[in-house]
Amino acid sequence: MSLISNQHIFAANIYLKQPDPRIRYSFPLKNWRARVEFAREHLTWSTADWTKVVFSDESKFNHFGLDGKKYMHRRLGEEFMPKCTIPTIKNGGGSVMVWAGLQ
Repeated sequence: MSLISNQHIFAANIYLKQPDPRIRYSFPLKNWRARVEFAREHLTWSTADWTKVVFSDESKFNHFGLDGKKYMHRRLGEEFMPKCTIPTIKNGGGSVMVWAGLQ
């Protein structure tokens, strides 16, 4: 942030929360080697070979809201105003896990 934007924020009495640092997942060397080996073994596969493979994935869908952190900008003293609150449901409202396979 620049000095000018900081001055405007402080003049407007806005409370800003700094975001958490980005997460970088570690990738063990043995997993990297296994992926390279897999790629080399299947480098010569034809389209006919790949049609025998099933690719799958899964996704989670929440019934209400998001799982992650929520950020917002507000002025000091506004934390309980309706526009600065997020309604919640006991136990999170539930979710549905969807799985699919593509061939």
